[in-house]
This record gives sequence, structure tokens and C-alpha cells, in this order.
Amino acid sequence: MDIFLEERTRRRNFTKNIALGGILTGIAVIFTIVGNLFAFLDILQFLAVTPLIIAGASRGLAFSAKVTAASTILVGIIYGFFPAGLFFFLANGPLGLALGCLFREKAGPKAIVLTTMALIALNIVLVIFIGIKFMGIHLEKELVETAAYFHMEGSRLIRQFYLFCPSLLFFAALAYAFYIWLFNTYLLKKMKLSSEKPLFHDYLEIMDFPRYFIIIVTGSLLVLLLSSTLKSGLVHFIALNVTCIFCILFFFKGVFFINSSMPGRLHWSLRIVLFLFSVTVGIPVIVLSGIVATMLPRGRPAPL
Repeated sequence: MDIFLEERTRRRNFTKNIALGGILTGIAVIFTIVGNLFAFLDILQFLAVTPLIIAGASRGLAFSAKVTAASTILVGIIYGFFPAGLFFFLANGPLGLALGCLFREKAGPKAIVLTTMALIALNIVLVIFIGIKFMGIHLEKELVETAAYFHMEGSRLIRQFYLFCPSLLFFAALAYAFYIWLFNTYLLKKMKLSSEKPLFHDYLEIMDFPRYFIIIVTGSLLVLLLSSTLKSGLVHFIALNVTCIFCILFFFKGVFFINSSMPGRLHWSLRIVLFLFSVTVGIPVIVLSGIVATMLPRGRPAPL
């Protein structure tokens, strides 16, 4: 009798896994198809990793790997295995597998964001390399065309791109990592697959920068100011990107610090004004706020 019940339970679980795997695979492929068909819904392609994360968080690494393989095969059948299938796998496979395991193991938000950043940066580099090496994409030609569209000098844009390339890569990876972490954490908490701790406390953990970050950015800024005297292009390149990367970190810290310090609820129109200010002329103020927040004693401001 026990053997019969065990076999029945095993078959039931097997059927549930097939059904769940099919649903998650279908969602991932649908997000990809809709994002490709409609330019204004391109953001849905970035959500294709979410079903893979859910698969890992709910059933483990092996189940997530099966959903990833099935989704990649279907995308390959629809759009071709190269480059669409390969790019789908590079963009979603490693990230979905890794984050699914991290969420399942109840990893901290800092570990999740750092892992996401590393995988996204690697994916961007690989996609650019494959595009240049195997698809005949000319990066400098694309930059010249972009410069012409904005009525800029092409050679100047190319120089600026190569000069700020590490900082641009860091910013893209960090911004996308925050987006992926925030959306999937919220969704998994709603599905009871993640910690019930409020997201506000997760922000506190991620934004808890050590104070020696201020020493690093101050030193890199001094080296940058003296780089013309040192007459070293490599020193200037390193100091410039180190300064930019830490300013990006302090910018995010400043946004969080200002938002958490505001008393009461602000009208939506005022929030729009503050947002536009923070991403334009207010960038230096936001960065300075992040530095000040890092210098203050570590604590938790009261949430709104």
C-alpha cells in the first residue's frame, strides 16, 4: 500500500512539474515574442528571465535548467538558433539559473545584485564580441551614425566611448541589476518564494557602503586632476573611470537617502519634478548627498 501511494505521489509531482515547466517556458517565450514584435514593449524581453528565476526558486537548479533549455529551443525554432537563440540564452540562461539558486537559498540582496551585475556585464561584452566577430557589426560605424543623428562629431564620440567604456558598462549592469532584483524580489515575495522582509530593509543592506569608498573616490579624483602633469594616458583612463564608477554608486545612494529622508507623502507632480532634477542638473547634488549619507553614522532612517 505504501509503495502504491509513493508511486502515485511521484507521478502527481511529475505531472505538476511538467505543467509548471510548460507554463513558465511559455511565458518566457511569449515575453520574447511580444518584445520583438512591438518596439514600445521591448522591455518585456527583459522579463523573460523571470520564469527561469521562478523555476529555480520553486523547484531547484535542475528544473530551472530544463525550463531554460526548453525556452531556448523554442526561441531558436521561431527566430533561428543564431543569433536569436544564442542571444536569448546568453541574456537569460546563466542569470536565471544563478538567481533562481540564490533566491532559493535565501541569499542576501547584496549578493543577488552583485551576481546580477557580474553576469550582465559579461553578457554585454559577449554580445558585443559576437556581433563584431561573427555578424559583421562595425562598432565605430554605429557610433558615427549615432553621432550624426545627434549632430555630433563622430570621431569625438568614438574617443569618448572608449574613454568611458568601463563606466558605461558598470552603469548599465548596475541599473539593470537593480531592475531585475527589485521586480523579481517583489514578485517572489508575493508568491511566498522569498523572504517576507520589507524591501526597504533590502535597500538598506545594498546601500550600506563602507566609508573608505570616500577615500577611494577622493584619491582617484586627485589623480585625475594631476593626470595632465603625470602625462600618462593609462593613469588618466583608470582614474577617470574609478571616479565615475564611485560617483555612480554615490548617486544611487543619494537617491535612496533623499527619498527616505523626505517627510510625508509627496504629490506625484512634485515627485516627477524631483526625478527630472535628479537625472539632469541635480546629479552633482545627488552624488554629494550620497557621500554625506555614507559619512553619517550607519543607521536606518524611518521609512515613509
